[in-house]
Amino acid sequence: MPSYQSIEILGHAVRDCEVVTTGTGKEVAKITVAVGRGKDKNGNDLGADFFRVSIFNNKLPTGEDGYMYSSVSKTKKGDLVNVTGTIKLDPVPDSGSVYANVTPRRFYNFSEYERKRKAGAGQYGEDIPSGDVPEANIPF
Repeated sequence: MPSYQSIEILGHAVRDCEVVTTGTGKEVAKITVAVGRGKDKNGNDLGADFFRVSIFNNKLPTGEDGYMYSSVSKTKKGDLVNVTGTIKLDPVPDSGSVYANVTPRRFYNFSEYERKRKAGAGQYGEDIPSGDVPEANIPF
């Protein structure tokens, strides 16, 4: 029987998207998404989990950027995003930490949609709050 792995995360980008080029000339858009753990019974913040999201730019036959890559590459610090994809956990040697790397199958940037709506490009949606995670709280 085949197995299938999937994760869905809803959180805020901790910094602007970084676009890098591999040694073979492929563009990769990278962001880190913070997902809050909520609060304990006394109202104390329980911190956040961090997920690294990377997507290669698989250009369309027209030469245009692929839709998901285009959306990820426009992500700004604090944007509210939803990512569905596969996850790979990579232990960090000698640190006790684990990197959670996500390869998206679906990516939606609610904040980008809101920017377009406010600019008159759309008629739907409500104002969506932005999240901000202090740099000191980001583990990588």
